[in-house]
Amino acid sequence: MSASTNCYWSMYFPPPSTISTGLYLLTNLFLLTYRATRNSITYIAEGNIHVVFQLNDKDVLRISKQSQSDAITTTRTTRTTTRTTTDSTAFTTSQCIQHVWTHLLGVQYINIPRPITISSSTIVKLNNILFQLEKSSERDKKRLGSRITSTDGHLLNNAFVFSHSIEIKPKCGCLPSATVISPNSPKHHISRYQMHQHLKLYNNEIQSISQYSPLDFFSGNDRLRRKSLLQLSNTPQNNFRYFIHGIQSKATATSPLIVDIIGDILLREDKLLNSILAVQKMDTLDFEQIDPVMPPDANEKEVLHSYLKNGNTCQKLNSYQKFLLARTAMDCSIIISFQRHNENDSNVTKKESLQDINQYGTFYHGHQCYIYHICVVDLDLKNISKMKKWIALDKDIVECYTRHANN
Repeated sequence: MSASTNCYWSMYFPPPSTISTGLYLLTNLFLLTYRATRNSITYIAEGNIHVVFQLNDKDVLRISKQSQSDAITTTRTTRTTTRTTTDSTAFTTSQCIQHVWTHLLGVQYINIPRPITISSSTIVKLNNILFQLEKSSERDKKRLGSRITSTDGHLLNNAFVFSHSIEIKPKCGCLPSATVISPNSPKHHISRYQMHQHLKLYNNEIQSISQYSPLDFFSGNDRLRRKSLLQLSNTPQNNFRYFIHGIQSKATATSPLIVDIIGDILLREDKLLNSILAVQKMDTLDFEQIDPVMPPDANEKEVLHSYLKNGNTCQKLNSYQKFLLARTAMDCSIIISFQRHNENDSNVTKKESLQDINQYGTFYHGHQCYIYHICVVDLDLKNISKMKKWIALDKDIVECYTRHANN
């Protein structure tokens, strides 16, 4: 990617034309071995669990990482067991996205991941990129020390197909409906995101409280949505990222014009937001009721198996399976990529490459025509093994907000 040639955080290898893929393909599993010994790899971004790298113009790699303490306790013996689990999880994630989320949100919005096995030498190179980022103070302080230990990840189509891209993590756009929630609980009138801001401020994780409202974002009201977008761009935290030619911008604020254009696109894509919200509303348990309802042997795979068994419908899923789908929708990300469009310039439209990622559109902002692509990512089902931790966090969020509200 030409825009990244001067970025000092990138790691480069010889041209892709001489790449050694060393791949083996299992029919219908899309499982391949990838040795990026002669390919350029560029760091894009990372969250709490995954790191995303660009491999070339068409593909990005999404792979999990471990904190330093977790990596130290992982022995050579346990790696064999963990590897088998990871392989299975990677495949289940891909199948769930392909068979469940394409039906729930629309296939045109889904970037289906392909399970991939990375060579150990490439893992060393990926970790070296993270290390170089830390040395140059380009990595988020909360991510410091975490490293990639698993050789299993996912290949996805590059969603940053145009010159400007925005990643939005909108969070939960509805209030909980669980009957066990106390009538006096703040959960009945304020979003979890806004309550969580108080706990993050108390723990010094943020410097100021965001005024962004997920309820406004998913309200279906164009004015409220644009207001929420502006608030989100003013205090982006980890929920709003702006990329130029696939490289995350370091700017502290996003141009109001960019925010306004995103508002125009989301107005055209209201159906997608309604679909995400509908899945979020499938949760009727909340964290306060999930523990006694969830079977001791519950696992994420049951969602996929039950969904397929019942004819690709959620109607017969049990309450905790719907809870997992809803919580995943509450933590998904929306990527919007766009640029000015000149219908007479074939280099600008990129129509051929867009056919691989299913969906694109054009619209006018004033007298200027724009072309865009939109998709939903981060649709991995929530890991049930972390349920106790999430229940405790939910309790802390409510208690901290209540203390601050009373003061």
